[in-house]
Amino acid sequence: MQRSANFLCQTKNMLMKRGFGVFLSAALFLAPACKKAAMPLAERVSVNGSVNGDSVTVYVAGGIFVQDPVTGKQTLYAICWKNGVATPLTTDNWSFATCITLSGNDVYVGGGMSTANRFNMATYWKNGNPVTLTDGSTDARITALAINGQDVYAVGWLTAADGFPVATCWKNGVADELESDSFYSVANGIAISGNDVYVVGQFMNGHLDSSTVVVWKNGVAQPLSGYPFSYATSVVSSGSDVYVGGTSTSGSGYSNGATVWENGSLDWAVDYPIIGQVNSLALSGSDVYAAGIHTEPGGATTATWWKNGVQLGLSGPVDSVFAVGIAINGQDVYLAGGTGYGYLTQNDDLALYWKNGVPVTLKNSVVSPVKNGTDSTGLYANGIAVKSNQVVPAD
Repeated sequence: MQRSANFLCQTKNMLMKRGFGVFLSAALFLAPACKKAAMPLAERVSVNGSVNGDSVTVYVAGGIFVQDPVTGKQTLYAICWKNGVATPLTTDNWSFATCITLSGNDVYVGGGMSTANRFNMATYWKNGNPVTLTDGSTDARITALAINGQDVYAVGWLTAADGFPVATCWKNGVADELESDSFYSVANGIAISGNDVYVVGQFMNGHLDSSTVVVWKNGVAQPLSGYPFSYATSVVSSGSDVYVGGTSTSGSGYSNGATVWENGSLDWAVDYPIIGQVNSLALSGSDVYAAGIHTEPGGATTATWWKNGVQLGLSGPVDSVFAVGIAINGQDVYLAGGTGYGYLTQNDDLALYWKNGVPVTLKNSVVSPVKNGTDSTGLYANGIAVKSNQVVPAD
């Protein structure tokens, strides 16, 4: 069956989800369209070893970790690389980006932003201009975006009065809480197919000792039973086919493996003792691509990707490296990741993307809020989107 790519904004990660309770959809980061430099600062190497041309524009959502060398104050700023040149989304507020998506000439980035004495506000940036969906009176964030015509959908979560996060879908700024505040729930991904809106994530019981994968179709929950302590990070759809990526356990212990479900049934999973997670999905024709991480017994966390469940290799640094975003352009597959992981980013962490398995190291080209080359910085890349450029033949 033919499956057309459904452009989505997915950028999740296991460590950040577990940073809020046990499994929770926290968020990662991006920024506005950036001015193109004559000499790109990224080491952009294509699969044949030549410098990438202008046939595509590569946007990478990520962020920069800044530590003041005098006071030790740590700040995180959402940024976006456009063809290797980074621009910050904020220069005075703590901010983070979880995802990136394109619609025509517009660049949308989802995440969160906080101001003095306020909680994180669920925020997306359209071409660098922030749109806040919450007022900062409670903690909230966006984890995924989808654009359908003139409608902007954002999913994520906001914190209820009892402190539990509540999975939420915003359509053009209007919030729809997908679960009651008696559940611990988060939304991590969204896909739109025709008139149907699919949101994926998880909810947990009040004891936080089990987690259920759930697909909300047009706001109605459809739990995937039989996968205790599991969760969904991403979703893509084509026609009536819906693919969900995440992590699951068979129930024998709490070791989770990278997993993809098709139409509510298990498509493929990496079995114990390999631990891992699918962070992002993409469709190309009849092929399903996934980006994520896995850990061999006794080994380090490794960035990886799969095509129809078959693991493929990446060159360059892979140990203690995460792959969290994926995009397809023609015959080329792009992944985003690095050694930094959102809130967990530290000094000297690297931001990367891979084109067909070949790494591209992204640089700190941010002039503000920090000078290029500042030692006390770390970078991360969390999402990726690629746009084909129209080539005008020479006369």
